[in-house]
Amino acid sequence: MISNKEEKQNLRPRILLYSERNLYEREVWRCPFYEFENILQEIDSVDLLAPSRTRWYEDRLRVSLRLGNYLKTPIVSPGIAPIKLDKDYDAFFTVIEKPGEALNIKAIKGLKDRCKTSICWVAEFYAWNMKTHRSSLEMLKEFDHVFFMASNYQPFNKVLPVEVRYLAAGVDTLRFCPYPNPPERCIDVLSIGRRSEKKHKALLRLAREEGLFY
Repeated sequence: MISNKEEKQNLRPRILLYSERNLYEREVWRCPFYEFENILQEIDSVDLLAPSRTRWYEDRLRVSLRLGNYLKTPIVSPGIAPIKLDKDYDAFFTVIEKPGEALNIKAIKGLKDRCKTSICWVAEFYAWNMKTHRSSLEMLKEFDHVFFMASNYQPFNKVLPVEVRYLAAGVDTLRFCPYPNPPERCIDVLSIGRRSEKKHKALLRLAREEGLFY
């Protein structure tokens, strides 16, 4: 008897999953995207495409983003070696966390020819980014479906000739819900993003003197 896992392995990969997990540092906020990619590989027949940055990636990306403020067509691609697809897929899927990351797709050659449909899920690309990320906006036009995590995605409908929809991120609430036996509170103060240096030093002092978990 063939197990579901063995059956999935014997199938022709239907999905080409483009992951940026090797291009950026292990930032905490990217974890949900990588977890989603892992789940997708568990439930379907998937080929993972996760390129690594070349030596000049940072410099080329900086130039690409600067030119992208003024030019629609991406002239300089980030430092990723060209990728030529040699298989056919039913779907191409990728998650983009920031506008500039759309430029990484330029390294893939033959995307339209090899993939029947292409899907991009965008985390943070807002209407006010359109003027400063023109090349990135142009790259989104290469997809058949673009999903935005931001609910105010309507302005993109006017500039993208593709299907644009809202798709919120999700969480396994039953898995992470602490009730009916909630643990004791373990975090006293949580600080994310910009902070007041004065308050930060005061909280550090409290952490040392009173055992505050900061």
